[in-house]
Amino acid sequence: MNINISSIRFSSDVNGPGRRIVIWVQGCTLNCKGCFNEEQIPHIPKNIINTEVFYNLVKKLLIKYNCEGITFSGGEPLQQSKAVYDIIQRVKNDNYSIVLFTGYTIQEIENDFNPHIINILEHIDILISGRFKQNNPSYSRTWFDNPDKQIRFLSDRYKQINYDNVLNLEFNFNSDDLYYTGFLSKDDLSYLRELFEEEDVLLL
Repeated sequence: MNINISSIRFSSDVNGPGRRIVIWVQGCTLNCKGCFNEEQIPHIPKNIINTEVFYNLVKKLLIKYNCEGITFSGGEPLQQSKAVYDIIQRVKNDNYSIVLFTGYTIQEIENDFNPHIINILEHIDILISGRFKQNNPSYSRTWFDNPDKQIRFLSDRYKQINYDNVLNLEFNFNSDDLYYTGFLSKDDLSYLRELFEEEDVLLL
């Protein structure tokens, strides 16, 4: 079984509780106006990889970067539900935690009788659901406090944690480029890119 991956972040502290491996899948048909992951919308082959091979790679990253779990985002993970569930099973078997972002509303999910989606909900710890709305202010969005989203704790793993100081943006450097992840508006992102381009740094 294969999954179509857009990108992966080896170590993130802004896409769920604790340090996490973040997996963005490729492809989404929800067409949220102003989506800031536009490059992940087309259902086109990006990085096609066998789910077992992919999880073996992810597990090595979880260990190397001392992460407590994975976060699925996109794109739309539930549009690759069979492959996503296959990976989630493996994650759960190794006692790592799972966060899943989706653009579907909780009502849409509960009315969907796709067995793979039902299985996903039974295995994940946190579900963050709902369409992106570009008119909602973005400067204070975090994974935990987001006006677009409903957050549901589907296990007891993270219910008792204090979430008062949740980060919403992080940067990672390599020798030539600067990578970001988090919650930015398109205007904020454009402004940041202009600032860094003045210093000959490419923001990805």
